[in-house]
Amino acid sequence: MLTIIPSGRNDLLEVEVTGDYTKDDMQQFEKAFHEKKTPNENMNLLLVVNDMDFSMKALKEDFLFGKDHMHEFNKVAVVSDKKWVEIGAKMEDTMPDLEVKHFDKNHHTDAVTWIQ
Repeated sequence: MLTIIPSGRNDLLEVEVTGDYTKDDMQQFEKAFHEKKTPNENMNLLLVVNDMDFSMKALKEDFLFGKDHMHEFNKVAVVSDKKWVEIGAKMEDTMPDLEVKHFDKNHHTDAVTWIQ
């Protein structure tokens, strides 16, 4: 399940993922991104990952979205206590022109500070 968290900032999309992450969740994320994104301005993403399982359709949608829109993000803060999420964040940080940083669950405030 995907929850969009109101951030109060035009340049920040904050989402929380818990449980099953489906194609519908990915489409909800895409809709929120397009509603919040302004032309010629990049976004920041604060992603909080709790216990998460995902479908292959969601994974495919996520991959396609990333391929098309990764250049539209400045920073991505990933908050999770899952090792595989931390490894994924480190891999994404190798992408040009994108800063990705992982934070443990108990460092959510640090993630918010970093992404500002």
